Amino acid sequence: MDRTGVWQHTLLMGNASLATTLGRLHRDKGQGFVTVMADDDRASQHLEMQLASEGLGLWAQSLSLRGSVDSDASARAVTEHALSGLKGISLLVIDTADFSDEYLEALLSKLLPILLPRLAPTAQVWLADTMNVSLKALCQQWAKRHGFKVAELASRCG
Repeated sequence: MDRTGVWQHTLLMGNASLATTLGRLHRDKGQGFVTVMADDDRASQHLEMQLASEGLGLWAQSLSLRGSVDSDASARAVTEHALSGLKGISLLVIDTADFSDEYLEALLSKLLPILLPRLAPTAQVWLADTMNVSLKALCQQWAKRHGFKVAELASRCG
């Protein structure tokens, strides 16, 4: 978050419905943007169309993670390529609204190490209050180990 109280780059995992809200916030403040991770190309394209129809194309984007949780060796390469343009992430929001617990756990096990160099030194991690205990513990331990502040996002916000 900068001095104006807006995160410069917000990364959403698992709650695409929050993208328009945060996109509008960035648009209204005139700075920053939101990247939303979608689990496949179709979901990503649908979200891109929704964002464009609301005039948020400059403030929010969708990122397809197709193939990112496959068990083969190329999954890491797919993930690295998908995330290559991400940097300076100041807010990471992790929710289970769009992903199953199993999918999210597999995704996080691959993504969290790759995301680390892409996060700003003062990044915050927000976790959905509806997240299961083991997923929440995984995220909290990772964030605290790397010095990031962790907060809980009330389900009524997403």
